[in-house]
Amino acid sequence: MFCARALLIIIKRASEEKYMSLLREHEMSSLFSVPGEGTAGSSILSVLGLGVTEKVVMLSLGSRRKVNRLLTEMVMSMGINMPGCGIAMSLPVTSIGGARAMKYLIGDIKEEDCEVGAMEEKQIYPYDLIMAIAEHGTSDLVMDAARGAGAGGGTIVHAKGTASTGTAKFFGISIANEKEMVLIAVRHEKKDAVMHAIMEKAGAASEAHTVVFTLPVENIVGLRSVMENMNSNP
Repeated sequence: MFCARALLIIIKRASEEKYMSLLREHEMSSLFSVPGEGTAGSSILSVLGLGVTEKVVMLSLGSRRKVNRLLTEMVMSMGINMPGCGIAMSLPVTSIGGARAMKYLIGDIKEEDCEVGAMEEKQIYPYDLIMAIAEHGTSDLVMDAARGAGAGGGTIVHAKGTASTGTAKFFGISIANEKEMVLIAVRHEKKDAVMHAIMEKAGAASEAHTVVFTLPVENIVGLRSVMENMNSNP
């Protein structure tokens, strides 16, 4: 059973060094970070403590057991479950391109780190990470659509798009436009509604030209206060 997991962390930029140190202490082999921008609806601003803030999106890979230990430590030692402290999630990795790449990304995985039998191939995960790629300056359209379908806040990462000529013509967008990637974590049962809302209101026919897809989220920390607030304010 393939037991690698991607650890995605979205935190305030001021906390970056603390989390870097934590990941190094746990000997995470690879670590990537990129600046981001936080956004939250007014109904949950007081809970998240975020609004539009400077964020860092961090990505690392490790064994399932190691990533789960890190998530626990982020709650116990880093206080990530406190309002405004961020969010971290574990994403299943289905394949890695060869032993050399695995060594670089993950390092050595011990047999006991795989927790054999803990995961079924067709398991439905409790959360999903919605990734929407939109034209520069149009992330508000994406977030307005997502919030209208029940999503909370999101994180915006500025990027540059590349695509084959055929793909660009199909979507009606230029090959190397400045893009905005919007990352939104939602409960699994809300995924379809949020995706459909984004496609309808900020999709290919809109100025945003949004392309949207989802990734399963195995575990997540940092959402407790948000979920409690959403449940008390349907």
